Amino acid sequence: MQAEETQSLESEDHQFWSEFDDILIKPPVPKTKLFQENKEITCYVSLPDVQAVNDMTIDVYDHYLQITGEVTRKNTNESDMEKHHPLNQKIALPFPVERDKIGGRYHEGLLVLRLYRLNQKD
Repeated sequence: MQAEETQSLESEDHQFWSEFDDILIKPPVPKTKLFQENKEITCYVSLPDVQAVNDMTIDVYDHYLQITGEVTRKNTNESDMEKHHPLNQKIALPFPVERDKIGGRYHEGLLVLRLYRLNQKD
């Protein structure tokens, strides 16, 4: 009997908070996937709500990649209302990469970057 009461309370709690989904600001977190080869990394970043990729900034540091910009999402209840959310995503890299040698493309919400291992001289 106690388990049923707990389940009922959890369900009511979820229902209560779900009513605030369109009011609460939820910063977007893009999904990322890294594929590492010997001397390069291919990074896939899902950015479906980006209106103009030229408005995004991609900075590469030795051990991480930083993507900043703004995404626009339509309000689910009011189709003509849009919400603008800042985006600031840091992605850890498995090894240092060259800052000046980056390949990339953006197509239909998917950003693909190719990063190359930094040649370290002793």
